[in-house]
Amino acid sequence: MHQRRPYLELSDAGRAVAHIIRSGLFTGEIFNVVTENSTPDEIIGQIRRHVPELAIKLVDSPIMNQLSYHVSSDKFCNTGFTFQGSIAAGISDTIEWLKNSNSSSKL
Repeated sequence: MHQRRPYLELSDAGRAVAHIIRSGLFTGEIFNVVTENSTPDEIIGQIRRHVPELAIKLVDSPIMNQLSYHVSSDKFCNTGFTFQGSIAAGISDTIEWLKNSNSSSKL
C-alpha cells in the first residue's frame, strides 16, 4: 500500500502527445511522462474523500512486485512541457461524472 507508482493524468497525456508532435521530439529518446508519483494508499485516500463509506478488502495473495518506483519526468519537462493535471482533481472529476451518470440513468 506504500510503494510509489507513477501516474499520468488523462489531460496531461493528451497535452504531452500534442507537445511531442509540435516540438518534433521524434529523436528516438525515451521520456518519462508522469503527472505524479503516488502510493495506492494515497490514491485510496483521495477516493475516500468523495466516497467515505469506501471499503477496501485486501486479499491474501503474493505481491508480484514489492519495489517502489518514483519516476522523474524532469527530462520531458526540460523540453518545455509543464504538467497541469492533478490525480486528486482527476479522481474528483471522475467520481462526480459517475454520480451524475448514475442519477441520469434512474430518470
